[in-house]
Amino acid sequence: MEEENFVDNLLQKDVKYLDETTKRLWGNKARIRHNLSRFIKMKKGDWVIVPDHGVFSIYEIDDEKAVPISILENILKEEFSKKKLKIINGKLYKETEGNKDRLIDLGFVRKVKKVHIGISRKKYADAKLTRRLKFQGTNAEISDLAESIQESVKLFLEKRPINLYAQIEQIFLGDVLNTIRAKLNPDKWEKLIKIYFEKCGADSVVIPPKNQRNKSGDADSVAVFEKIKTIIYVQAKFHGQETRPQKAIKQVHEFVNNLEAQESDEEYTRIKWVITSADSYSPHDEDQILDKGITLITGREFTRMLFDVGISDLEKI
Repeated sequence: MEEENFVDNLLQKDVKYLDETTKRLWGNKARIRHNLSRFIKMKKGDWVIVPDHGVFSIYEIDDEKAVPISILENILKEEFSKKKLKIINGKLYKETEGNKDRLIDLGFVRKVKKVHIGISRKKYADAKLTRRLKFQGTNAEISDLAESIQESVKLFLEKRPINLYAQIEQIFLGDVLNTIRAKLNPDKWEKLIKIYFEKCGADSVVIPPKNQRNKSGDADSVAVFEKIKTIIYVQAKFHGQETRPQKAIKQVHEFVNNLEAQESDEEYTRIKWVITSADSYSPHDEDQILDKGITLITGREFTRMLFDVGISDLEKI
C-alpha cells in the first residue's frame, strides 16, 4: 500500500523524498507537506496540545507510527455517517453546504491517549502558550514551550490559576526578606512587627518594657483589637536561615499564662505568636508549638503578610 510505504520511507529518508513524493501525488510541493511530515514523525510518548474554545487538552501519542485513515472506514462507519464524514481515495472529507465535500485531514491517523482534558486557557496558559494556541494551521512544533506547558499542567492539577499578584510576590518575596535581614536588627524587627499590626487596624500596639520586675515569661509586642476583643502576644526573633524557637515559645506561653492567672476577665481572646525572620524552624519543635497553642510565623510568611497590608510607612523604622 503506497500510504504505508510513504510513512516508512519518510521516517527513513530526508526532506528531498518528501518534496518529490508530494509533488508527484499532489502535482506541487504544497506547504501542507510540512504539516504531514510533522504529524508522521511524532514519536510514541510525545504530547499533543489540542486547542478548543476557551480550553486546551493534552493527549499522548500511543502508537509507534502513523497509519492510513482508510483503516478506520469500517470501524467508524456509523460514526462517520453521523458527522457527515466520508473517505475518498484514502482521504477524509466532510460534507458541507450544497453537498460539497471538504478535505479535512492529511490522510493518516495516530492513536492517542488522554493526559489532561479541558484546561482553561484563561486560568492556566501563560502569554507565550496563549499566543501559540491561536495558531490556525493544521499543526505546529511547540517543543520550545515545554516549560510553559509543564507549568500550566502543574497549576491546573494544583487548582492554582495564574495570578499576577502571586507571580510578582514569588519574584520579590525572597529579595525583600533578604533585605530585611541585611538591613534591620532585633529592635527594628520588633518595630516592623508593630507597624504591621498598626496597618492591620490594631487599636493599640505596645512593646512591653524589657526589664519589668516580677515578670513571668516575655512578649515583645502586644496588639489589641477592641472590635473583635482579641489580643495577640508576640515573641519576635531575629534569626538567620533556620531557628530553634524553644525559648521564644516558652517565653510567650508563660507570659500569657501568667496574665490569665492574674486576670479573671475572659472578655478577650488571647493569641500567642512567635514571629521569626528565619526561613524555617526545626520540625522537632512542631509538637511543642501545637501543645502550647502557638502560631509560629517564618520570615517568608511574615514578608507575605507585609505585602498583603502594604509596605508604606516602613520609613518609621
